[in-house]
Amino acid sequence: MIYRPIAALPLTEFIALMACLTSLTALSIDAILPALSAIGSELNATNPQQLHYSISLFFLGLAFGQLLFGTLSDSIGRRYVTAIGITIFAAGSILCIYSQSVPVFLAGRIIQGIGIGGPRSSVVAIVRDQYEGAAMARIMSFIMAVLVFVPLLAPLLSQLVLAEFNWQFIFGFITVFALILALWFLCRQAETLRREHRRILSIRGILHSTRHILSSPVVFGYTVALGILFGMFLSYISVSQSIFQTIYNTGDAFPLYFALLSIPIGLAFMANGKLVIKLGMIRLSFFAVTTILIFSLVFLVLCLLNNNTPPLLQFLLVLLPIFFGIGLLLGNLNALAMAPLAERAGIGAALTSSISALISVAVSACVGATIKTTLTPLAIAFIGLASLVAILIVFSWLQSKRNP
Repeated sequence: MIYRPIAALPLTEFIALMACLTSLTALSIDAILPALSAIGSELNATNPQQLHYSISLFFLGLAFGQLLFGTLSDSIGRRYVTAIGITIFAAGSILCIYSQSVPVFLAGRIIQGIGIGGPRSSVVAIVRDQYEGAAMARIMSFIMAVLVFVPLLAPLLSQLVLAEFNWQFIFGFITVFALILALWFLCRQAETLRREHRRILSIRGILHSTRHILSSPVVFGYTVALGILFGMFLSYISVSQSIFQTIYNTGDAFPLYFALLSIPIGLAFMANGKLVIKLGMIRLSFFAVTTILIFSLVFLVLCLLNNNTPPLLQFLLVLLPIFFGIGLLLGNLNALAMAPLAERAGIGAALTSSISALISVAVSACVGATIKTTLTPLAIAFIGLASLVAILIVFSWLQSKRNP
């Protein structure tokens, strides 16, 4: 039996619940990074690049999952798609646990991604149902700020788990955690989509809403910018193990360095939640993308001065402000893209998230293939991608001025 929530959640519990649901995506990535070598060894992977695909394929599944569940959520509500999505996610986790080959494991990762599309799209739609503009950016920033603990703790805990157990235990923990979250959500979170705002599910209706959303240069511009930005960050995540353990030879200390570089993102989310009401999303976005560009150029200079690979300390110091800028932009670009979509929050969240996820996967795959033994290609990619993001932000801002 699914218990009906009695009243709207207090803001603190609401943020905590939404953050935990959103954390399933980060947890499904960060927690397995230290285990990739062990997984590859047990499944007889022919080269490390095969396991790197487990990150990109997860996001590929997420892109299609968000599109599916976001569309459904405008018809049947946010609660049901969250429950269905977590069930599919759990099935994918179980397939990963019992996989005996790399292809089966990767198939489980795609199913995980599809399932996580349910809660991922629901969280954005639920927040958009209740907030808009700078208020939405503020709530999303607080939600994302809580997530800083995932990249801080997940790799460290996974390293400890691997010392005593096998990698399958990590997937088992994630599955149990997801099911507990589903129970919390169903018992406490009220449905935010009013019945009079629900749309009959039809191909014609979906195509009409899609055409309406994608025809908006403001929505499309910010969505593409968000995809490129996240692709920039995903490029780093997908090769982070190789960077720290192969290029810098940090060994078991990899989770510590990974956690260190997650701190500025969390600080940026918290700062954005405090500053966005005073300064506005556009002003903060311009500041953030300028910061990313400047320090990406510094990153390239350091690479060229140090035989294409700067010392570890310099690498860490230059990435800290870059990731702070990425953290500032993520919450604001998402809110800017969703601002014109009040009556289509579900499919709007689905389309913007799916398009941005597909773009990020493509960007990550292209950039990741260039990172082998040096970091100069990563620095060049950061400069090029940040420049594209800056152009798209300016374009979208100008369009919003013309069509307020």
